[in-house]
Amino acid sequence: MGEYIVRGAEPADASAWMDLVTLARDEFPGLETAGALAAYRQTLEKNIRRGTALCATCGEEIVGALLYSPRRAVLSCLAVHPDHRRRGIASALVARMLAALPDDADVTVTTFREEDPRGAAPRALYGRFGFRPDGLTVEFGHPTERFVLRRGRPSGASPGKECPMETLETERVILRAWREEDLDDFHAYCRHPDVGPAAGWEPHADRETSRAILHSLMEKGETWALVHKEDGKVIGSVGLHPDDLRSSVTTLKVRALGYVLSADYWGQGLMTEAARRVVEYAFEALWLDLLTVVHYPHNERSRRVVEKCGFCYEGTLRQASQIYDGTVYDAVCYSLTRDEWRARWSAG
Repeated sequence: MGEYIVRGAEPADASAWMDLVTLARDEFPGLETAGALAAYRQTLEKNIRRGTALCATCGEEIVGALLYSPRRAVLSCLAVHPDHRRRGIASALVARMLAALPDDADVTVTTFREEDPRGAAPRALYGRFGFRPDGLTVEFGHPTERFVLRRGRPSGASPGKECPMETLETERVILRAWREEDLDDFHAYCRHPDVGPAAGWEPHADRETSRAILHSLMEKGETWALVHKEDGKVIGSVGLHPDDLRSSVTTLKVRALGYVLSADYWGQGLMTEAARRVVEYAFEALWLDLLTVVHYPHNERSRRVVEKCGFCYEGTLRQASQIYDGTVYDAVCYSLTRDEWRARWSAG
């Protein structure tokens, strides 16, 4: 495969664009007829004139396409050629669109519902950028679901504000809020082929993808940047996220622990050190009742961190998680209560 380039579409691209959409039209409700395709082409040509049509090319071929509305902040169409999928093209297109939209715009997209197999890849993609489900709907007679990326908040507001992000410190690392200047370090470890897949997300294809996801992390306020004291680099992250499995239990203060570490720093005990500090903060400062954590069966590094932090094995959810490339994994589940943590660690 040659080099991929993301750019604004031009009038001469319209026919090749339509060839791509026709090839993938089974994934687009409402494009089943010749009349619908003709109407879509008119929409495409308007978007090209307005500068709101993005394409990804490989040589002379258009292999990815995205339409959006800046006025309504809506992603209306995203397609990638079947032969060029799982190469970061969709992520690069979404990142380019987000960079073009106002920073305070809440961005909306509609895709297939969770039970529809066609929805696995796009739902995972949008989730990595911070989009969250916002209601079921029907488009052209097909059941779909709306997702929203909440960016239009007053300064300082954050969906993670119930878990304030104080700066934490250990002997070798600092855990602090993300900053714009962290982009280079963030992209350096997120593009590594072994880092993202261990947590279920696709390695970042380019800096714009990393930039968009970094902005999402900054906005959500659920994740610390992990800084190595010795060299000053951001080498990973630790987060306290909503626990979707327990979201209906309103009397329980619970968060899910998540973490990522640069491959250059594996095997040094740094993540265990950082995770223990966050666990302490969760129970002592946030007064949580329960922490949970999940990893894939093959992720032995994550298992060791979990066990060294004192989590108790709950069980394995079989065939529980489908990642960006379509692979389905079991989910190995652990939890830790505040009383258990105090019994194990408060005595030193």
